Amino acid sequence: ANYLSAIESYQACLKIQLNILGPQHPDFATTLKLIGGAHEETGDYNAALENYERGLIITKESLGPQHPATGWCFFSIGRALDRKGDYEKALENYNSSLDILITHLGPRHPEIADIYNSLGLIWHKKEDFNNSYNFFKKGLDIRLESLAQDHDAIAASYNNLAMVFDRLKD
Repeated sequence: ANYLSAIESYQACLKIQLNILGPQHPDFATTLKLIGGAHEETGDYNAALENYERGLIITKESLGPQHPATGWCFFSIGRALDRKGDYEKALENYNSSLDILITHLGPRHPEIADIYNSLGLIWHKKEDFNNSYNFFKKGLDIRLESLAQDHDAIAASYNNLAMVFDRLKD
């Protein structure tokens, strides 16, 4: 993918949105999030975070602090912080995302399992395998209830649990 060209196009879009919609419109925030995603894919986590955080502020102000879009902003920030290696702040943002999205999606939704998986991965990187196991298991249980038994996300959950078992002492 050509992320640099994508960023240029998103920035052109942003200029038009600024003139037509104003800087507090939810669509403006969505474009900031897309710019952040492109920066994240290039490995420029600071630029990603700058755009995600601007998008979060606008989303909170325009849609409210408990809106699902706000939850997804926290998730994106958490993912960029995770990739950057700032695990404590990533955990905070993933947990904020989880708190908001459980309210809207319900506690047994497959996307909630994705957040549990992300939390499990951070705890694994921090070598806290008990917490890692707990989050991976929650995610697997949701996926087993909500997805086809041969879904690749279920396979990924089993793989993540295997990573933990490889590291746990008997």
